[in-house]
Amino acid sequence: MGMVEADIEKLMETKWGRTYANFTCPVCNQLSEELVKVFMPTRYETPSKPQEIALSCSECGKEFNGQLTVIEGHPKMKLADHPSVDLSFTPLVLDDYYSEEYEMFLRNFDWRSSTLASFIGATGELKDLLRDNPENGGASIFNKMIFSQMFSVFEAFLADTLVHLIFDRQKNIEVFLNKHDKLQKQKVSLCDLLENQSQPVLDYIKSHIFKEIREETLFHNLPKVERLYAILGYKVFNDDRLKDSLMKASDLRHHCVHRNGHDMHGNVVDAYTYEYLMTTIEAMRVVALFIEHEILRAKREN
Repeated sequence: MGMVEADIEKLMETKWGRTYANFTCPVCNQLSEELVKVFMPTRYETPSKPQEIALSCSECGKEFNGQLTVIEGHPKMKLADHPSVDLSFTPLVLDDYYSEEYEMFLRNFDWRSSTLASFIGATGELKDLLRDNPENGGASIFNKMIFSQMFSVFEAFLADTLVHLIFDRQKNIEVFLNKHDKLQKQKVSLCDLLENQSQPVLDYIKSHIFKEIREETLFHNLPKVERLYAILGYKVFNDDRLKDSLMKASDLRHHCVHRNGHDMHGNVVDAYTYEYLMTTIEAMRVVALFIEHEILRAKREN
């Protein structure tokens, strides 16, 4: 059984975020801070529907009601009975998409794609490791190791899925060969033909494609990944801001892997925080689910 398209559509359109609301309590006049879970659209530029939120003062316990709206990724809220009270919010941290419902969906899904299953399982283990060590700072060796492995898992998913798409049917092989900048110009020597004369031509071609994808392509180069998927008519990202965030994460990966968490000027990069890593894992998961949705869409149309 494949993933139900309506379920993926649902996961694509919404997510949960966490933020802290800060305000001066109109009852006790003390500064209050409370964690708020926010239900927000995936497309940050689209304002969310107003959400009824109850805030309690962290000092006196008095509860206040209000409506919260997310506009361009920023929470806005007024207290119903105290509209003059100013509320400020910390930057939103993306939580599990659909939270417990999302995790339940993933656990109960009868996986069609072992590639996607492997990716979800691996990112789940990384999240568990982070949850067990939330106190590590943004420059800690532990967080840098997790961040590096996150990209290894993500790149493996992107590569495996592309290989499966190419070899799914001969038409895809022909399209990919004709539009791939390097493969379409590749020449075969007579010595190669002689050495592989017992191998069927199609298998010989597949081996060259496989080598190009597996050994020559860097899948943390996300613009190139986009171009490769586009050859077969597939999109990788459904949200420009999600794309931008992962592009920036790819740059941070370079500092982490090649400079031990320092930038090109030797400054320590301390961006690898618990919140940032958890947010980036969820962004990667959304991309994976969107690609799966694209594959199902193409199968339905063909």
